[in-house]
Amino acid sequence: MSADLKELEKKVMDMDVEQARPIVQAEYPEYKILQESLSKGYHEIFYSDTLRLVLDDDNKVKQIILG
Repeated sequence: MSADLKELEKKVMDMDVEQARPIVQAEYPEYKILQESLSKGYHEIFYSDTLRLVLDDDNKVKQIILG
């Protein structure tokens, strides 16, 4: 994971997805949301093919995956 991505992950960790989404999009404008899967127990937002936000059951960011 790149240093920039680690910093972004620290910045949005445990943040509500509604607050985190614009921060992620500002940092990585080249990635567009392709799909949001917010069903109970499995929460992810897929950006393009490579960037994902993993959320908990309360829709708070728990992990960012790039690649």
